[in-house]
Amino acid sequence: IELTEHHARIQGQFGCYRIHLGSAVAMKSDSGMIWLSPATKDVREPLFLPFAEADPGTAEVLAKVLLLAQDHTIKNPDLTRQLRDP
Repeated sequence: IELTEHHARIQGQFGCYRIHLGSAVAMKSDSGMIWLSPATKDVREPLFLPFAEADPGTAEVLAKVLLLAQDHTIKNPDLTRQLRDP
C-alpha cells in the first residue's frame, strides 16, 4: 500500500487499485471505477481500528484498502467479476 497526497494505491493479486482518501471512491487502474457499496449496519462485521476514530469516512477508506489488499479472498461474485475482468 502506497499513500500519495490524495490516494491510497493498493497492489492486489488481480490488479492495482486506487482509493481517493477524501471520497473513498475506488478505481482499478486498467478498468475504471469499482462499485463497492458499504454493507448495511446489520450485515457488516465491526471494523476495529488501532486508534480512536469517530469519522465513518475514514473507516470506509480503511475498510476498502484492507479489502482490496486481499482481493483474492473476496467471495462476492459481482465484486470478483469487477476485479478480474479488465
